[in-house]
Amino acid sequence: MTEARPNIMFKHFILTAALLATFTLSSCGTDEPETSDAPSDNTEHPGTDPGAGGDTPGTGGEDPGSDEPRENPITVNADGTTSTGAPFRRIDDTTFWLNYVKYHIVDGHIAVIGRDDTEIEHTLKGEVALYSNITIDCVTYAVREIEVSAFSRCDALKVVHLPYGLTEIKGVVNDNRYDSGAFAYCKELTNVTFPNYLQTIGNDAFFGCTSITAVTFSTSLQTIGKQAFYKCTSLTSITFPNSLQSIGDEAFTSCASLTSVSFPNSLKTIGTGAFYNCTSLSSVIFPNSLQTIGNEAFYNCSSLKSVIFPNSLQTIGNEAFYN
Repeated sequence: MTEARPNIMFKHFILTAALLATFTLSSCGTDEPETSDAPSDNTEHPGTDPGAGGDTPGTGGEDPGSDEPRENPITVNADGTTSTGAPFRRIDDTTFWLNYVKYHIVDGHIAVIGRDDTEIEHTLKGEVALYSNITIDCVTYAVREIEVSAFSRCDALKVVHLPYGLTEIKGVVNDNRYDSGAFAYCKELTNVTFPNYLQTIGNDAFFGCTSITAVTFSTSLQTIGKQAFYKCTSLTSITFPNSLQSIGDEAFTSCASLTSVSFPNSLKTIGTGAFYNCTSLSSVIFPNSLQTIGNEAFYNCSSLKSVIFPNSLQTIGNEAFYN
């Protein structure tokens, strides 16, 4: 009998280890998951509910009566299923498909990097709700960025719900690749509401989005990049937030339906050709913070009859108000 004790003890050890492993795997999503970096500013978000969202696949947990971006979390379980039922497919350790959008883990947060056009058209019916927080492998990541080309030339995209904690829509670096802006040439996209953490709209982000009629900017927005809304020909009016400091070159060039613009007291720079050929623009009010109006900034704004310059203005570029 004494010779059998080592075998009994060994079997007991194996059984205990297996039970512990099973408990660890099953409890991964039940305890508080590890949380990666998230927006840390103190911006308030009127009308938002931190617990909202995620119950219905594809809806993003949005309140049907409000366009205000809201939190929209999702958890990917160990077996590949998700808390909302949305389809998931892993590509590698840091890249995966989730509800027909491609996400990538980078520097402690998540970036949106691509999409499946066919599924957006036929399954999502043109409406994409991007997740605000994704828990995967027991770590919760905030979705903070949308990369260049993520949705460029996505003809099926009609409505996009941006992530609640989004801080940057990346801009094109190469001047010859304007068509690869994050949402460039999404010609069916009609309106965009930016979440309040967003600070930067990059170069060419919405280049050639000819169906956009209105945009609601975030209260944290500081920079609008070069050609960001170039040839958004259906855009009629814009109200900028008090956080905005600069409008990039050709940012609103050839927005032919634009009739009025209200600039905030935080604005310092209007770039070269920023409102070039905005032929319907009839009213602009410059803030006392404005220092620079670039070359051809309001070139061929033929409906603009008069302007009043603030005392803060230091530079007016060549042909800034030509024609």
